[in-house]
Order: sequence, then C-alpha cells, then structure tokens
Amino acid sequence: MKSSLLPPNATPLLRDLADVCALDLSPELLADMNAADRAPVAVLSYLAWALSIDEWDETWPEATRRQVIRESLGVHRSKGTVASVKRILRGVGFYDPDRGFEVHIIEGKAHSAEAGKPAAHWAEYSIELNRPMTIDQAALTRRLLGTVVPARCHLRRLDFRRAAWRHNGQARYDATISHGEA
Repeated sequence: MKSSLLPPNATPLLRDLADVCALDLSPELLADMNAADRAPVAVLSYLAWALSIDEWDETWPEATRRQVIRESLGVHRSKGTVASVKRILRGVGFYDPDRGFEVHIIEGKAHSAEAGKPAAHWAEYSIELNRPMTIDQAALTRRLLGTVVPARCHLRRLDFRRAAWRHNGQARYDATISHGEA
C-alpha cells in the first residue's frame, strides 16, 4: 500500500486522483519544460501561453514554434522598435540575413518622399521583403506586426515585388498568392 496523506474515509475517486497527481517532478524535468529547445513538443503551446506569445498556430512546423518561443523574450523587451519588427519577421521565417532573406523597413514621411514615392504620414511604415509570401502569410505577418508596433503606427504595405518567383510548380495560381504586394 502506498503512503498517502488522504484520510481513511477518502473515496476511490479521490484516491485515484491522488495517484495520478503523484508525479515525480525533478528540477531537471522542470527546467526542460521551460526551455524552448528541450521542452517536449506537447508542452510547446503551454510554454507559449506562459510567455504571453501573442500569435500561436499549432500547424506551424516544430522548428518555427521553437523559434517563436526563443524570440519571445527579446520581442517583449524591444516592443515598439524596429528590432521587434525584425524579430517577429525572423520568428515566422521572413528575415534571416544568413540565408539571404532581407527586410527593409521604410519609416514615415521623410523616407517615402526621398524615394520619390508619395509622402506618407509620419506614423506609417512599409516593409519590403526579398522573399515571396502567400496571402495567408501576409495576413499572419500583419497580425503579428500589430502586436509589437506602437499603437500610433500603421503598416502601409507589405511589398515583396523584388522577390524572385520561380516557375517550378511550387507556387500555385489558386488565389493563395499575389505577385508583389499584400
């Protein structure tokens, strides 16, 4: 018979519950639960919730989910800055200078007037990517950016016209992609 702190008149249901809850939680196991690289896949969504990650999708690949968890602390530290925008884009795989995925953030009135484009409001910004994205990815990116930019700022456009489209059968013409701007 197991040692238990339950009273002798405990119901069988209460005894079964006590057996289920009597887990061996070692400090190493608890430390692994809070590490993005070592946590079991089944725990990642709970870890994301604990870290206040604003956007989470169970259909993301495991590597992407772990990357989003790793980046979350830095995103929270730098919310409202250009660095937070780049961290968000890195988390979803659209910014990685090592692999050639660049992003250019065009801020406010001065930059757009210099580029020969119509002047924007000072609180508007545009993002130019050199990688194609689907319409769903653009919607996700817009939602994620809305969680880190200051409330006064507004995303004017996501521009990926400089992205090279290969006609190799990977991109389907079924209204899931747009060529250039979303």
